[in-house]
Amino acid sequence: MSSDGRTFAERRDALVARAAIERRAFADAVAPLVAIDRGLDRLRDFKPPSPTLGVVGGLALSALTLVLPGGLGKALRRGVALLQLGGSLKRLFTTRRSDQGAA
Repeated sequence: MSSDGRTFAERRDALVARAAIERRAFADAVAPLVAIDRGLDRLRDFKPPSPTLGVVGGLALSALTLVLPGGLGKALRRGVALLQLGGSLKRLFTTRRSDQGAA
């Protein structure tokens, strides 16, 4: 018996319940990081079908920004900037992973 009147089994049950709550809280806190890691893995594995397709797509998007009204062109430019950021992140993480494997 403990000094507070609870048995060992009661204290153990309380600790097991508390640990379960803390595990759930930790899993909820880490969930966004898991999703980001999966996204980066997919981005790393993505291979464009053809460099020519990328060039043609870039030229087409550039032409659209000239033709579309101001609001749509602005949204399109933001989308292109996001794609460029994604490419930069892909190169950054691909380089790091290959450097780590060589070490």
